[in-house]
Amino acid sequence: MKTIAGIAIGLSLAFGIVSASTLVNVIIWPWPDGVDAGARDLAARSTIAEHINTLPLLSKLMTSASYGIAAFFAGFIAAWMAESLWIPGTIIATILTTLAVLTAIPLPAIFWLNVGIFIPASMIGAYFGVRMVQ
Repeated sequence: MKTIAGIAIGLSLAFGIVSASTLVNVIIWPWPDGVDAGARDLAARSTIAEHINTLPLLSKLMTSASYGIAAFFAGFIAAWMAESLWIPGTIIATILTTLAVLTAIPLPAIFWLNVGIFIPASMIGAYFGVRMVQ
């Protein structure tokens, strides 16, 4: 039960961190007029991808950093609560990576590189989470 609670709390924390980073990005670099960031159709997603391609490197680095920080703390919390390293860390990494792949189409190439951040960051976080318990 502690494992499930740790994973749920860790994922909630990860979503909060990524959402906060996205909000800061949108405040600094607002969407162009007429762009619906919540649209799910392919044409709207392509417009979003074009806008993201025009953003400065700092914006993309902020997003990458938030993914890594989110995965680290999600893995940390899950492993700390479960007092186990591999199961919570692996589940967090799998869920975050799957969600990133499913929602990232057709975003720019740099976002595909971000997918590789989730696995090591959540496992490193899980390692430190377990170390806190011992």
